[in-house]
Amino acid sequence: MKKHIFYILLIGGFCGLLLFTLTFSREKHPNNGFNRNFIDVKLQQKKVLDLQSSSFIFIGSSDTGVLLRNFEHPTLMYRITKSSKNIDTISLKVPSDFNTTAAYTNITVLQPYSYLTNSSGSIIMLHKNINFKIPNTAFDQSCAISSNSIIVRVVKTNNGQKQRQLTKLVLSKGITIAKEFALPKQVDGFFCTDGQLSFNAKHSKLFYTYFYRGNFLCLDTNLQLLYESKTIDTVHRAKIKLGVTTSRFKDGTILESTILTDPSNLVNDFYTSNGDKIYILSALSADNEKVSIFDKKQSIDVYSEKEGKYLYSFNIPRYKGYKLDRFIVSDNSLSAIFNTFLVTYSINNAY
Repeated sequence: MKKHIFYILLIGGFCGLLLFTLTFSREKHPNNGFNRNFIDVKLQQKKVLDLQSSSFIFIGSSDTGVLLRNFEHPTLMYRITKSSKNIDTISLKVPSDFNTTAAYTNITVLQPYSYLTNSSGSIIMLHKNINFKIPNTAFDQSCAISSNSIIVRVVKTNNGQKQRQLTKLVLSKGITIAKEFALPKQVDGFFCTDGQLSFNAKHSKLFYTYFYRGNFLCLDTNLQLLYESKTIDTVHRAKIKLGVTTSRFKDGTILESTILTDPSNLVNDFYTSNGDKIYILSALSADNEKVSIFDKKQSIDVYSEKEGKYLYSFNIPRYKGYKLDRFIVSDNSLSAIFNTFLVTYSINNAY
């Protein structure tokens, strides 16, 4: 009996040592093939506001505060000033023929200009109360760049394959398609090009950051590519897995659609730009980060707006256990959304 107990203890000790070794190895070596240059940006929490909903995203900022929208209420805009903990609700004037239930209804703001768009091809210039529509055109992101021009991300179908492109629209007496830019295809042209579009008003530049590959694009307002920058990770190609789903309709029609079957290979979670810098919330841990720390804090990588060069990284901790969803930087302030909470920090942005 004692002999059996001895072997059980021996085996248990060996398993414990193996588990410790594997954990330590994982802690020390995530093996993603890159290191981060961490600096202390001295984040100091200034204000916390419970938004009571996890459907808020930022749509703009200014010296006085931030603007938000809520997916659940597409015809409302929200303003939070730095000096107040209250949310000001702004009701938008929307004509009855504008489809507010269409997917991807967006509000885009470039003070003092604002637009409301949807995936049915409708655009409202809110600052002029003028409506436009492009028939048979679907776009899912929009970005205001002037008083009468807007950049939209269009979904097109060529030979049965969906592809994404950026399109510049000039709005006057009608709609003019001024320029188009096809997002470079790697795998399928649709899922592999998925990403986030944003405008840096200070430098009049558009940035497009891919979700599934470690790159971002910089374009001018005429959609001329200025540069393509590699993020500090080692992911050059979108590692996505695609499948086919079949839909059968009552009239007997069968429709096959390509779907993303494994969205876990995310590289870039979110990004924003402000002034001379680009801030990217990375989904990957570096080799010089312990996994236990990476699980408690998230890494934001900072790049130069001028040439896309990597500058440094800093950590932002979870709030009440929630991960960082969205953030926006304005001068020396960083506002972040964690689930339903909006947390405002002061940030030493002099680096």
